[in-house]
Amino acid sequence: MKPAEWPRVAIAIALMVPVAACSSSPADPGLDPDPGAATVVAEVGSTFELRPGQTARVGSSGLVVGFRGVASDSRCPVDVTCVWAGDAALRIPMAMRGGDWTPFDLHTTLEPRSATYSGFTVTVVGLAPDPRSGQQISGDRYTVTLRVE
Repeated sequence: MKPAEWPRVAIAIALMVPVAACSSSPADPGLDPDPGAATVVAEVGSTFELRPGQTARVGSSGLVVGFRGVASDSRCPVDVTCVWAGDAALRIPMAMRGGDWTPFDLHTTLEPRSATYSGFTVTVVGLAPDPRSGQQISGDRYTVTLRVE
Protein backbone atom coordinates (compact mmCIF):
# COMPACT_ATOMS: atom_id res chain seq x y z
CA MET A 1 0.00 0.00 0.00
CA LYS A 2 1.25 3.43 -0.89
CA PRO A 3 1.52 6.13 1.80
CA ALA A 4 -0.99 8.24 -0.14
CA GLU A 5 -3.62 5.49 0.42
CA TRP A 6 -3.25 5.45 4.24
CA PRO A 7 -5.79 8.25 4.94
CA ARG A 8 -8.48 6.40 2.96
CA VAL A 9 -7.76 3.14 4.77
CA ALA A 10 -7.80 4.89 8.16
CA ILE A 11 -11.18 6.48 7.36
CA ALA A 12 -12.59 3.13 6.24
CA ILE A 13 -11.46 1.47 9.48
CA ALA A 14 -12.81 4.34 11.60
CA LEU A 15 -16.22 3.98 9.95
CA MET A 16 -16.30 0.22 10.57
CA VAL A 17 -15.41 0.33 14.29
CA PRO A 18 -18.72 1.87 15.50
CA VAL A 19 -20.70 -0.69 13.51
CA ALA A 20 -18.77 -3.54 15.10
CA ALA A 21 -19.17 -2.01 18.56
CA CYS A 22 -22.96 -1.75 18.16
CA SER A 23 -23.55 -5.28 16.98
CA SER A 24 -24.80 -7.65 19.62
CA SER A 25 -26.61 -10.89 20.01
CA PRO A 26 -30.15 -10.82 21.42
CA ALA A 27 -29.18 -13.64 23.77
CA ASP A 28 -26.77 -13.08 26.62
CA PRO A 29 -24.59 -16.19 26.85
CA GLY A 30 -23.48 -15.30 30.37
CA LEU A 31 -26.96 -15.30 31.93
CA ASP A 32 -29.78 -17.85 31.88
CA PRO A 33 -33.25 -16.29 31.27
CA ASP A 34 -34.94 -19.31 32.92
CA PRO A 35 -36.60 -18.11 36.16
CA GLY A 36 -35.75 -21.45 37.75
CA ALA A 37 -32.04 -20.72 37.28
CA ALA A 38 -32.26 -17.36 39.10
CA THR A 39 -30.00 -17.02 42.12
CA VAL A 40 -32.26 -14.42 43.82
CA VAL A 41 -36.04 -14.32 44.26
CA ALA A 42 -37.62 -10.88 44.53
CA GLU A 43 -41.16 -9.61 44.87
CA VAL A 44 -42.71 -6.68 43.02
CA GLY A 45 -42.28 -3.54 45.13
CA SER A 46 -39.28 -4.85 47.05
CA THR A 47 -35.58 -4.11 46.76
CA PHE A 48 -33.02 -6.81 46.12
CA GLU A 49 -29.29 -7.11 45.53
CA LEU A 50 -27.38 -8.73 42.67
CA ARG A 51 -23.70 -9.36 42.15
CA PRO A 52 -22.18 -9.53 38.64
CA GLY A 53 -23.43 -12.62 36.82
CA GLN A 54 -26.46 -13.13 39.07
CA THR A 55 -30.11 -13.08 38.05
CA ALA A 56 -33.32 -12.46 39.99
CA ARG A 57 -36.74 -13.98 39.38
CA VAL A 58 -39.50 -11.49 40.14
CA GLY A 59 -42.32 -13.40 41.86
CA SER A 60 -44.30 -15.62 39.51
CA SER A 61 -44.41 -12.98 36.77
CA GLY A 62 -41.78 -14.64 34.56
CA LEU A 63 -39.58 -11.51 34.67
CA VAL A 64 -35.87 -12.20 35.11
CA VAL A 65 -33.44 -9.34 35.85
CA GLY A 66 -29.69 -9.74 35.56
CA PHE A 67 -26.57 -7.82 36.47
CA ARG A 68 -23.74 -8.05 33.92
CA GLY A 69 -21.50 -5.62 35.75
CA VAL A 70 -20.36 -2.01 35.89
CA ALA A 71 -19.53 -0.42 32.53
CA SER A 72 -17.98 2.68 34.13
CA ASP A 73 -17.66 4.15 37.61
CA SER A 74 -16.84 7.82 38.13
CA ARG A 75 -18.51 8.16 41.55
CA CYS A 76 -16.82 10.53 43.98
CA PRO A 77 -14.75 8.68 46.60
CA VAL A 78 -16.31 8.89 50.07
CA ASP A 79 -13.07 10.26 51.54
CA VAL A 80 -12.85 13.17 49.08
CA THR A 81 -14.88 16.37 48.68
CA CYS A 82 -16.08 16.57 45.08
CA VAL A 83 -17.97 19.19 43.11
CA TRP A 84 -20.02 16.43 41.47
CA ALA A 85 -21.23 13.11 42.96
CA GLY A 86 -20.19 11.22 39.84
CA ASP A 87 -22.03 8.31 38.26
CA ALA A 88 -21.76 4.61 37.58
CA ALA A 89 -23.21 2.95 34.47
CA LEU A 90 -24.58 -0.54 35.08
CA ARG A 91 -25.46 -3.30 32.62
CA ILE A 92 -28.90 -4.62 33.62
CA PRO A 93 -30.47 -7.01 31.09
CA MET A 94 -34.07 -8.22 31.42
CA ALA A 95 -35.96 -11.14 29.92
CA MET A 96 -39.30 -12.84 30.23
CA ARG A 97 -39.36 -16.54 31.09
CA GLY A 98 -37.00 -18.30 28.67
CA GLY A 99 -36.93 -15.40 26.16
CA ASP A 100 -34.04 -13.37 24.81
CA TRP A 101 -32.32 -10.83 27.01
CA THR A 102 -32.97 -7.13 26.38
CA PRO A 103 -29.96 -5.05 27.48
CA PHE A 104 -30.33 -1.83 29.48
CA ASP A 105 -27.65 0.57 30.71
CA LEU A 106 -28.87 2.15 33.92
CA HIS A 107 -27.13 4.74 36.10
CA THR A 108 -26.67 5.55 39.76
CA THR A 109 -26.96 9.34 39.40
CA LEU A 110 -27.67 10.29 35.78
CA GLU A 111 -30.71 9.28 33.74
CA PRO A 112 -31.84 6.72 33.01
CA ARG A 113 -31.90 5.32 36.53
CA SER A 114 -34.80 3.05 35.60
CA ALA A 115 -36.12 1.11 32.64
CA THR A 116 -39.54 -0.27 31.81
CA TYR A 117 -39.75 -3.75 30.36
CA SER A 118 -42.86 -5.86 29.78
CA GLY A 119 -44.91 -3.67 32.13
CA PHE A 120 -42.34 -3.65 34.97
CA THR A 121 -40.11 -0.74 35.98
CA VAL A 122 -36.66 -1.63 37.32
CA THR A 123 -34.86 1.17 39.19
CA VAL A 124 -31.29 1.40 40.50
CA VAL A 125 -31.43 2.14 44.24
CA GLY A 126 -27.72 1.88 45.00
CA LEU A 127 -24.31 0.46 44.19
CA ALA A 128 -21.75 -0.89 46.66
CA PRO A 129 -19.01 -0.67 47.62
CA ASP A 130 -18.50 3.06 47.79
CA PRO A 131 -15.28 4.15 46.09
CA ARG A 132 -12.31 5.33 48.15
CA SER A 133 -9.44 7.46 46.85
CA GLY A 134 -6.44 5.49 45.65
CA GLN A 135 -8.33 2.18 45.63
CA GLN A 136 -9.57 0.37 42.54
CA ILE A 137 -12.80 -1.64 42.90
CA SER A 138 -12.55 -5.08 41.35
CA GLY A 139 -15.51 -5.79 39.04
CA ASP A 140 -16.57 -8.87 40.99
CA ARG A 141 -16.90 -6.86 44.24
CA TYR A 142 -19.83 -4.74 43.08
CA THR A 143 -23.35 -5.26 44.40
CA VAL A 144 -26.28 -3.41 42.83
CA THR A 145 -29.52 -2.78 44.71
CA LEU A 146 -32.58 -2.72 42.46
CA ARG A 147 -36.33 -2.24 42.91
CA VAL A 148 -39.02 -3.68 40.62
CA GLU A 149 -42.47 -2.06 40.40
